[in-house]
Amino acid sequence: MTEQGGIAKRPFRFFDNREKYLMFVTTCGEKWAIAEQVGAEIAKISPQPPALHLFDAGTGDGTVLASSLR
Repeated sequence: MTEQGGIAKRPFRFFDNREKYLMFVTTCGEKWAIAEQVGAEIAKISPQPPALHLFDAGTGDGTVLASSLR
């Protein structure tokens, strides 16, 4: 509340609006660039035993993981 007794309006934060956030993350090229880099790094390693653990901490749609596996 403000000193005049009204409700203080919070400043707009981009990530508070899910629709705008999802529109941004699906249209930017960040995910594809990350997947390309992951693919390039995977080609350089030889895991022992033949296993590789990937942790995808993205937006939850699995785009980076799926693109990396391709």
